[in-house]
Amino acid sequence: MNERVNPGLLATSTKDESRDYVLSILRVVSARLKLIDAEVSSIGVALSRGLIEPSQALLRIETVAPCCYDQVALSVFDEGTAND
Repeated sequence: MNERVNPGLLATSTKDESRDYVLSILRVVSARLKLIDAEVSSIGVALSRGLIEPSQALLRIETVAPCCYDQVALSVFDEGTAND
């Protein structure tokens, strides 16, 4: 799913083709991010209604958005300790 772009492909294309290709990639990334947002929201709804446990929510988030909640937790922790 997270395949890397072949830089050689862009080097052999014309400037307009490269721009169109990168714009296409950006549209795909945008669509994926919207899907991740919707999935995370649905996990939050399930958790708030008691349909899943907090540990299940974290596992599901890790599946949908790997490493994201670690970064959020660390940033909250860093903000909390900055005032100490």
